Amino acid sequence: MFGLLSAVVSLFVDNRFIALGLGFTLTMMLNVLSNAMPHVAFSPVLLCIGCSPAYIPTFSATITGFVIAIGGLSALGSIAGRRRVYV
Repeated sequence: MFGLLSAVVSLFVDNRFIALGLGFTLTMMLNVLSNAMPHVAFSPVLLCIGCSPAYIPTFSATITGFVIAIGGLSALGSIAGRRRVYV
């Protein structure tokens, strides 16, 4: 998902550093949010920890969130790709 995010951002921004660093920055912000609001936000990094003491959402909520995020990024990338080809 973060690879798709970087690909979509690279369609809008010509700077490689921003496009590649955005996924890392987003992950760090989600880590901070999951520590500040434990039952509202969660970090994808904490899902990798098997015995995590952090709040882990239900499987259906996780899959639904990822499907919505990937669908939105794909649609945005499709629109940006068309604009970039014809410009």
